[in-house]
Amino acid sequence: MFIYFNNNPKGDKIGDCVVRAMSLALDIDYNIIGDMLLKNSKRNNCHIISIDCYSKILEDEFKLKRFRSNKITVGALSKIFSKNTLLIRIKNHLTCSINGDIYDIWNPEKEKVDCFWVVN
Repeated sequence: MFIYFNNNPKGDKIGDCVVRAMSLALDIDYNIIGDMLLKNSKRNNCHIISIDCYSKILEDEFKLKRFRSNKITVGALSKIFSKNTLLIRIKNHLTCSINGDIYDIWNPEKEKVDCFWVVN
């Protein structure tokens, strides 16, 4: 099920999906995640919200394993992992699923998954 969620401190609806999703899934303050992404982007010369940039943090710092999908939808994947927290990447977007519910500022349930990380 989709649940509207926007943890942007100003309530803005901007291109900060990576910060919003990672903050929620990892249970870390939005601004701390933003700082981590900024430092990582400078260190690795990558765009702050590109998969090359944030996957380094997820995989190197948080030791999460990336899984490829079979083009399953976000909704179907969330149901399969209904007891887990997931970070789910779709084309040009990162979203979060917790216990089968998708938390985001828009409903990506029918979008095809590119890859995902199981947080717990």
